[in-house]
Amino acid sequence: MEEILLDPSLCHEFRDVIYSSPIFSEGDEKSHYSLIRAVMDRLDSCLSYINKHHNQPSSEEVAIALFVFGSMIVDAVKSLHEEVGISYVYADTNIAANKSDAKHFEHFGKTYETTFIGKREDNKKSTFPTDDKFFEYMRSLVFAHPHGTNRAKFLRKGEEHYSPWIASGGLIEPFYGKGECIRIQIYSNQTDKPKILFAPLSCLRSYIKSRYELVSQVTAWARQRIEDAETKWKEQKVNRRLPPIEVLQDIANIRKSRYKNNGGIRTLIAFLECPITNPVNKDAVDDYRRAIEEIVPNLCDATDVLDELSFSETVSSAFSLPRHMHQEASYQIEKIEEYLVDNEETFDSCYANCEHRKCLSIGANKCNISWAIEQVLAFTESSTGSHVTVTPNTMSFGEIKLLIYTACFLEKKNYEYA
Repeated sequence: MEEILLDPSLCHEFRDVIYSSPIFSEGDEKSHYSLIRAVMDRLDSCLSYINKHHNQPSSEEVAIALFVFGSMIVDAVKSLHEEVGISYVYADTNIAANKSDAKHFEHFGKTYETTFIGKREDNKKSTFPTDDKFFEYMRSLVFAHPHGTNRAKFLRKGEEHYSPWIASGGLIEPFYGKGECIRIQIYSNQTDKPKILFAPLSCLRSYIKSRYELVSQVTAWARQRIEDAETKWKEQKVNRRLPPIEVLQDIANIRKSRYKNNGGIRTLIAFLECPITNPVNKDAVDDYRRAIEEIVPNLCDATDVLDELSFSETVSSAFSLPRHMHQEASYQIEKIEEYLVDNEETFDSCYANCEHRKCLSIGANKCNISWAIEQVLAFTESSTGSHVTVTPNTMSFGEIKLLIYTACFLEKKNYEYA
């Protein structure tokens, strides 16, 4: 069983928090969302590779890939901190001011100083770079970026290093007890003698892990942003003194300000406002509308306390279907909902204006709206459909859908609640 170096749960937790609130995709934090999504996806692939190959690189290519994916993690997490304004906990300077700034690479750093750096021209004792700067230096060598090494402030003035190859070495002892190393061959423009930098895998692993674990700070930031937003949202309460339709409209406005989906609420409002063209259906529709009005207080409660689960379940209860309906009922209602979109439109007006010809064809000489109307007719011929009278050619699509759900409500009321 492979040893896990980088805990995937940290990335999963970050993703879950980001996706738990719309403030990141649609709200006040939307400006960060593209970078956040890119980093989350990139971390997934980086973790997958590093956790499989970090123990013992089998070739130069695998060793290089470890630096590639490790570098992406380091840069991605640091970019996240900069993007959302979190202070970077590690020293972001060239030279380490204390041991904690260079704790991951300090062991082979000491050897490196005596081998390569020596005394500076001003005769002051050289100091070792921070972990981040030394990693950047090793990265420039591993990636064969010769012009990148001259940015390293700990090299002698005017010195540049070049690396013709790297190799994952065997177990190298003694090397400050660090064991398995990646060997980096180095040429210098100030000496003819090549050197080898032994980079212990344990140091590289601990460094990458320490930077990756900083993602938990961004997760904490995201949680705090959600908490701040929800605290503000809870201060806005539904005005329950209004008539039911206006209460639902107030709920819809509040939810819109919270970047929540309002499809169900808008449908309930449409059902309460829709004119009834056939008086035969009035009593049945009134019965269904009273049931809708009865759930309004529960919707107010759920909105006030931000209980999205309760809200969703309450809305769904107004559109629930009887358990014993005919076999084709679910399909019929699905197509009616999908194709009869414009509540003000009628089939006759669509046909007269040739709008149906613009629909996606589902068969020879048959459009989506025509198919939906056939489903309406089939539904009304069932026992459930017998509760209402539907004339699909002349009724608006909104009224048709209202009558379909009225029939479902009465079916449940008459049989399941009897």
